Amino acid sequence: MELCERWREIAMSYLDNELDFESRKSFEEHLASCATCARVFQEYQQVKAMTQKMRLPRSQDATLWAEYPKGVMNRLSRGLGWGLLIPGITLLVGYSLYEFCRCPGEALPKIGVFAVLIGLVLLFISVVRARYEEAKTDRYSKEVER
Repeated sequence: MELCERWREIAMSYLDNELDFESRKSFEEHLASCATCARVFQEYQQVKAMTQKMRLPRSQDATLWAEYPKGVMNRLSRGLGWGLLIPGITLLVGYSLYEFCRCPGEALPKIGVFAVLIGLVLLFISVVRARYEEAKTDRYSKEVER
């Protein structure tokens, strides 16, 4: 149930009022002589009418734009927070290793601080990994693209 090959692309241009007078007249003559094309074209008109009636409810549209800056600020602050936290932890662990190797005396306090830092890094990694896995499977998150 397709339009004749010659008129297939012209049908949508006709619906969008993009044809000149001559082309419109030729297309209308073809529709008058071809029942299959006339039926398919009528279906195209119905589809176009339905899609033109579709609208987002105003409340959703307004809510979307009202919430947009808040979402951007949350993403920026999270990114900045992570961007500062990761190098800070890296520097702290690196400096602790340096101090531990530089002065082998007083090992017990250094081992304690080092154990706390390693524990924090491991907890940090486990939280990041859990959040990453959760974000991949969260059906209700607006930030996940599918």
